[in-house]
Amino acid sequence: MHIAIIAAVFPIIFVGELPDKTMFASLVMATCGRPLQVWLGAAGAFVLHAVIATTVGVALFALLPHRALDGIAAAMFLFGAGYAWRDSAKDEAELPQHEASKPGVVVTAVIAE
Repeated sequence: MHIAIIAAVFPIIFVGELPDKTMFASLVMATCGRPLQVWLGAAGAFVLHAVIATTVGVALFALLPHRALDGIAAAMFLFGAGYAWRDSAKDEAELPQHEASKPGVVVTAVIAE
């Protein structure tokens, strides 16, 4: 593996992925602790996550044929989509009718996204 590829790709992924759910958890944690320590912990956890995911991905790519990996990835995405769709339908049915139709919910969801 070329160090130049790692040096070019890792910072882009790091900057793109860190402000995900991690950002919100870090914001909450930083209100109770030292912000630098919280950031170092979140960044360290992301690095560890990336190392584990990359190691497992490289190992699977070396062991399994490319078509098998494509099939497994497609199956995982389809399962996740089906689960999210089923779960969202259940949540929508549990909401009171007046709550689901409030425009404030939509505005809050847009702002949070």
